[in-house]
Amino acid sequence: NMLARVTKGLKRNNRHKTLKCDITGAFNQSRLSSRKVDHVLVNDPPSHVQMYKFTAVEDSHPNFHGFNLTLLGTRSGSPSRSRNVSSALVSLENYNILVDCGESTQRQILYTKKPKKIRKILITHMHGDHLFGLPGVIMSIFKRDKQVNYTKKLDIYGPPGIRDYIISALGVNLPSGFMNELTVHELSLKDEWISPKSRTIRMANKEPTLIMEDKKYKIWAAPLKHSVTCFGYVIEERDVPGRILKEKLESAGYPPGELYGQIQRGIIETLPNGEPAKDYMAATKKGRKIVILGDTSDSQYIESKAMHCDILVHENTFTEETEAFAAQYGHSTTRSAAKFAQKIHAKNLVLTHFSGVNEEEEFKPLVLGVAKSNFSGNIFYGTDFLSLDLPFVDRD
Repeated sequence: NMLARVTKGLKRNNRHKTLKCDITGAFNQSRLSSRKVDHVLVNDPPSHVQMYKFTAVEDSHPNFHGFNLTLLGTRSGSPSRSRNVSSALVSLENYNILVDCGESTQRQILYTKKPKKIRKILITHMHGDHLFGLPGVIMSIFKRDKQVNYTKKLDIYGPPGIRDYIISALGVNLPSGFMNELTVHELSLKDEWISPKSRTIRMANKEPTLIMEDKKYKIWAAPLKHSVTCFGYVIEERDVPGRILKEKLESAGYPPGELYGQIQRGIIETLPNGEPAKDYMAATKKGRKIVILGDTSDSQYIESKAMHCDILVHENTFTEETEAFAAQYGHSTTRSAAKFAQKIHAKNLVLTHFSGVNEEEEFKPLVLGVAKSNFSGNIFYGTDFLSLDLPFVDRD
């Protein structure tokens, strides 16, 4: 029996898969990899799902649409032969966001070919399987930027104590000028001690708090119920106005000029001929949304901002047979994860953070069966390097 388990483990290790799913268009059976992938999609794929083999997450890839999630680690506690501990990479148009950073994350990132583009790191909580890889990743980012004199700044968000951990872990390895380019934002729920050199973000009444925004994206944080202070994050893209319809404007007698820019910027609502300016613009593109939760047994405080998300990444540490341990240690079961996904009307649920028990092959049918019976959307049994790409969907 032991020999059979070892043999099975070796076979799994030799099947290094990197999969990518494009959440748009019509399901295209011909684009499936010749390698069987029934361990990924559980429900029958609806009309808006495509699957295809993928080898690396690069913005030069023809199917990269500026909003991508790649799992870098999917195991809880400690790594196994086939899974690293918790980490996920969200790739945007101009930069990447790393969510959690368990040990060996630096090596996992190399497979994505985008280590230079990480500009923000979100840490959910201070447990080692979500944190111990952070010092190496930080040094790697700044080492690669050294040739350009640290022109790219790095922002790290996390619970109180994250800055002191970084300083203590790096110690004498801190290069000159390093901390001038690193900004640590500590999220405070109450009167916790915050490093005076950190930027403190006070969380308002446990409701989702906006912790970062720029011209294209917003990041929200909200507390989760766990054995230590823990957060979930919502990475949300702003809606993108449609482009002006130049040919239609020209046909109506409006040649290219200043008017086009005024219509695009929303300055003009009505054209000289009395027609609404919006009739000469393509449909607004709805902003995309990814929700990534840390360890949790109750995620009620993030619900309002997580509603109707495109992807929910939810921990699945315990099965229903060990439900008592889930409540005791502040974790979720398959059923609770699926029910939360259903409650917030998530389009896709990605299960991750598996323990040494429920990552075994024989537990997959049980886990996925429970999830399918409690959630009507797409279900993904998370594996390292599973990649989901989110193209724009025009608003109706």
